[in-house]
Amino acid sequence: MNMSHTPPPPDDRQQREAQEWQAQERALREERAGLPMDASDARVGQYRLLVRALRAPAMEPLPADFAAQVLRRVEADAGLGDRVERWLLNALVLALGCLALYAIANYGDAWWAAIAAPLSRMPSGLGNWLPVLALCAGGTWLWDRLSDLGSGGARGRTA
Repeated sequence: MNMSHTPPPPDDRQQREAQEWQAQERALREERAGLPMDASDARVGQYRLLVRALRAPAMEPLPADFAAQVLRRVEADAGLGDRVERWLLNALVLALGCLALYAIANYGDAWWAAIAAPLSRMPSGLGNWLPVLALCAGGTWLWDRLSDLGSGGARGRTA
């Protein structure tokens, strides 16, 4: 183990901060006075460049109706997007309707036979219970929707 102890370097932070402060103040005074840059002190030259950059406006000021212009542009873009989406949705519904009519025209007889065959083998009293089953399912669904409205839709669902 090394037991030699070297003293820490002297803390010259205050002196360095004072020099930086003086360089900043000198750059500000010289820039305000319009004196030419001194090439011998690069630090003061850098601070003078900063003073110039901070004094000059970064960009032209915004027009008085800037917010209204942005709002008009956003509304125009949103309106176009809504029209395109509505047109595409209508085209999709029309295409699905045409496909459904085609499928019913071509396969409707086979579907009806496939549906009617199991219904003909059901017990005779089962048809009386189907409306009751439908009412129970519909009532449960309606109760669930109404309770969601009463709680603001914040109720969590469980599986």
